[in-house]
Amino acid sequence: MPKEELAAIIALTSATLIGFIFLLRFMRAFLLHRTLRRAIDKQLPEAGMLVERMGELDGRRGAGNDDRSGLILIALGLALIGFTTIAIGGWGTQRILYGGSLFPLLVGAVLMWRHRQLSREALIDARDDARES
Repeated sequence: MPKEELAAIIALTSATLIGFIFLLRFMRAFLLHRTLRRAIDKQLPEAGMLVERMGELDGRRGAGNDDRSGLILIALGLALIGFTTIAIGGWGTQRILYGGSLFPLLVGAVLMWRHRQLSREALIDARDDARES
């Protein structure tokens, strides 16, 4: 099997899996919103609990995921560099792919830096709160 076909199969499989994950997330949010609308229309007391649950879902996507996203992007960039070094023979093509691998590396590094800064700020705030008490 030629290298180009293998790369295309891997890319299509990855895109399909990622698309499926996003579809599942969308469906979960859609069902939660629909349930919340019905609970509000019927004036059920559980509506408040559902609103809190939606807040928890939104809160999980905040700064807490920067470290995981950053590590994944850095790993992707390193994998692209490794793939380019092993699989591609021409220097012109290697330069293009090395340039492409810099994008996830740099974005991952920025996300890791942001996570570290937010963690430091949270630690400083916690110390200030402890001193005030």
